[in-house]
Amino acid sequence: MTLVLIGLGCLPSTLKAHNDLASAGDFTVYIDEDGSRSIDDIRELELRGEFQTLKDFGRRGLGFTKSTVWMKVSPRSLTPNTEVFILSPRPDFTTMDIFLFNDQGKLIANQEAGTHAKGRAIQRRLPTGRIVLPEPGAYHAYVKIRSPLQLSLSLYLLSHEETHRVITSDTNFYFAYYGTVIALILYNFFLFLVLRSYNYFFYIAFGLSMALNAYVQGGFLEYGPVTFPFLNQIEDSVRILFLPSISSLLFTYSFLQLKTLSPRLGKVLIGVVVVACLCQITLWFFPDAFCKKFASAFDLIAVIFVFVSGTLAIRAGDRAASIFLLAWGILALSVGVWSLGNIGLIEKTFYVAFCPLVGNMIEMILMSLALAVKIRKIEARTLIAEMEAKEKENLQHLLRMISHDISNPLSIIKSAAYISRRSEADARPQMPRVEKAAQSIEGIIQQVRKYDAVRSGKISLTLSPCSLRKALDDIPFYFSERAERKEITLTCETLDEDIWVFADEIALTHEVLNNLVSNAIKFTRLGGRVKVSAGALGDQAWIRVEDNGIGIPKSLLPQLFHASRPTTRQGTSDESGSGFGMPLVKTFVEKFGGDISIMSRDIEEKDENGQDPRDHGTIITVRLKRSPQALKS
Repeated sequence: MTLVLIGLGCLPSTLKAHNDLASAGDFTVYIDEDGSRSIDDIRELELRGEFQTLKDFGRRGLGFTKSTVWMKVSPRSLTPNTEVFILSPRPDFTTMDIFLFNDQGKLIANQEAGTHAKGRAIQRRLPTGRIVLPEPGAYHAYVKIRSPLQLSLSLYLLSHEETHRVITSDTNFYFAYYGTVIALILYNFFLFLVLRSYNYFFYIAFGLSMALNAYVQGGFLEYGPVTFPFLNQIEDSVRILFLPSISSLLFTYSFLQLKTLSPRLGKVLIGVVVVACLCQITLWFFPDAFCKKFASAFDLIAVIFVFVSGTLAIRAGDRAASIFLLAWGILALSVGVWSLGNIGLIEKTFYVAFCPLVGNMIEMILMSLALAVKIRKIEARTLIAEMEAKEKENLQHLLRMISHDISNPLSIIKSAAYISRRSEADARPQMPRVEKAAQSIEGIIQQVRKYDAVRSGKISLTLSPCSLRKALDDIPFYFSERAERKEITLTCETLDEDIWVFADEIALTHEVLNNLVSNAIKFTRLGGRVKVSAGALGDQAWIRVEDNGIGIPKSLLPQLFHASRPTTRQGTSDESGSGFGMPLVKTFVEKFGGDISIMSRDIEEKDENGQDPRDHGTIITVRLKRSPQALKS
C-alpha cells in the first residue's frame, strides 16, 4: 500500500521493496515546520520518539502541509552490494535528500535527488536516488522532502530494472495523455477555422491551459522536450495558476450562452473572471503575492459556476448542455478521487495518481461531442432564420410587384373617373378604358399568386409563346397620358410581322416592358422622347427602350439590379420611386432565359469641351428566346 500526500510533501504508508530486501517495514514521520532541522537533529529527535506512524495521525496520509517532511524507513538487505533506488513518481519535489545509515549508526550514503539538486547522480524527470547497501543487514534511511506545489508523492525502494519499468510506464502514460489532448486541440482548432465559432476558441484555450498545467506538474520543466521562456522551474508555475479556472469560466459563458440564458449569472461570472485575471497578472510579476492562496478557491468557484449554468441550460432544453455537464462531472469526479488519495482517505495507487489526467482525456472527448451537438443546433437555427428571411424577402418581392404593376392601371382608372365627373357624355367613352384597366389589375393579381406558387415550389413557371406585337400595342394604353403630361413623344414601332418569344404574357407586359417604359418617362425631361422597338436576329428576339433623358450615373450602373442597394432617384418632374423596378425586370428576364443590357450617358458627364453631352440618355435592350411560328397556338 502506498500513501500520497498532497501539498508540499507526502509519504507512503509502506515502502514498495524489491526482492533483495527482506522487508521495507512501516515508516515513521516527523514534520519539520520551518525546515531548519539538520540530519543530526533529526536522528536525535527520532531517538527521543518524536517520529510518529500514520496510525498516530488517524488516517492513511498526512494530508496538506507546507512544512518539510522527514521520513525514516529501515530496510534489511539479504545480499551484499544490493543496489536500491528510492524513487518518487511525482516530480514536484524541489528537495528530496536521502541519508543512509548502517545498523551501527554510520552515515554511508548522502544524495540529493530533488529537482533543485545540482549534479544529480541520475538526471531524470522523476526524483530518483541511488544507494548501495554494501553488506547484508539492517539499514536506516532518512528522506527529507519539500515541494512548492500541491502534488502527491509515492516513494519506492526498487531495483534498477524495476526503476526503469516505473519510469517508462509513467512517461508512456504522459505521452498518451499529451497525444490525446494535442489531437483534440488540433481537431477543435481546425473546426474553429472553418466554423468561426468562439466556443471552439475558448475550449482550445481551456485545453491548452490544462495541458500546460499537466506539463508543469509532470516535471517536464527541468527535464522536458519543450521549454518556455516564462516557465523555467517548478516555482514559476504560479504564472499559470489561474489559467484553467479563467478559461473554463469563459468557455462556460460562451458555450451555454449565459448572456441570453441568464444575464445576471453571466455578469457575475464575468466579474469573477476579471478578478481571476487580476490575480494572475499580479502573480506574474509578484510570485509570492497573497492572491496565490485563493487559486483553489477560484477552482471551486469555477466548478460551481459550471454546474449551476449547466443545470439552467438543461432546464431550458439545451441537449448539448447534458453532454457538457457529463464531461465536467467526470472531470470533477476524477479530481475528487485524486484529492481523496492525496489527503489519505483512500490508498494512493498508480490509477488514483493519474485519475485527473484520465478524467481530462474523457472530458475533452465528450466536450468535443458536445461542441458538435451545439454546432448542429446553431446550424438548425441558422437554417430556420434563413428560411424566415427568405419568406420575408418573398413577401417583400410580391409587394413590390403589386405596388409597381397596379400603379399604371390605377392611374388610368383615376383619370377616367376624373373625366367622367364632367358629364354623362364624357363618362361613356371612359368605360372601355376602365374595364381594360380593371382586367389588367385582375391579371396582375393572378400573376402575383402564380409567382408566389412558383417561388414556394408548388408549381413550376411555364413559359409559353407570347406576341411582341400585342405587348408593344398595349404600351400607349398605359403610358400615353403620362407622356402627354410631360410633353414627351412616346413612339412604339408597329411590327409588320409578329415576333413570338418564350415568356409569361402578364409578366412580360407588366414586370418587364411597363417598368422599362415607366422609368424612361420618369427620367426624361419635358419635350423629350421615348422610343420602344423590337426585332429578331436568328433564334433571338430583342426589345429596346430608348430615351434622351438625364441618363444614369456611372457609379449607379453596377448597383441598378440589386434591390438591397440604394438606387432610388427622383424623376425630372420630382416623381418618386422605390428602386425595386429594375431588380424585378432582371429577375423575370432571367426566368424567361434571356438577358438585359444597359447603355447610358449621364447628362452631368461633360464632353471633351466641358459642355453637357448631346447624346445623353439611356438605351436598354432585352434579349429573349424566340418561339417558332409553329408554337403560336
